Amino acid sequence: MGRRKDPPAVQAAKGFPGRRRKAVEQEAKAKASAPSAEDELLASLDIAGLRPPPRFARKEFKEERDVWMAVAPRLKQTLRASAEFQAPLVAYCDAVARYNRSVLELRRKGYTVSVKTVSGDSMMRVNPAEKVRQQALVEILALSDRFGFTPRDNFALLLDQRRVIEAGAGQRQGDLGLPAPGEGPAAAHDPIGGMDHFDSPPPGSLPN
Repeated sequence: MGRRKDPPAVQAAKGFPGRRRKAVEQEAKAKASAPSAEDELLASLDIAGLRPPPRFARKEFKEERDVWMAVAPRLKQTLRASAEFQAPLVAYCDAVARYNRSVLELRRKGYTVSVKTVSGDSMMRVNPAEKVRQQALVEILALSDRFGFTPRDNFALLLDQRRVIEAGAGQRQGDLGLPAPGEGPAAAHDPIGGMDHFDSPPPGSLPN
């Protein structure tokens, strides 16, 4: 087994023995310019320009990072991935991680804990982790509504996207004398537009 090569800094301190100064300096320069492990991890989390903050690359934020990778690709698929959505998406990841940690805390210690009173006695109180869990759930549901992460919210966003697309397509097709969206043979195969056939009169009204 050959002698282990000294690091570049040690070789420099020794005056570059073996006349390898140029090679050592090139090696040190290459290492300095190479991306760090955190930079590479953050790059892998970049979804269509939507990139988490640097703290997500640290090991203590693994749970937040896992949530990010679970939802960010879906935003890309539904054309909702954009850099300006970073802050609310980061808040969503933080809330989900906080919710999960509080649930584990409740599982370990229970929903009630014994606390000391002013008189020195003990009494049972609700575990503070329950309040954390409830607040995190409120944040999760609010942000889920914004991003369409629940079935109902997702369907509502799809309808909104369809209306926007149809509004633009209707203007272009009207100029060309083409049928507007919702008309023509293709409308019969539209799973969302086809739901119009299931409309019924409101309760208490009589059919025409």
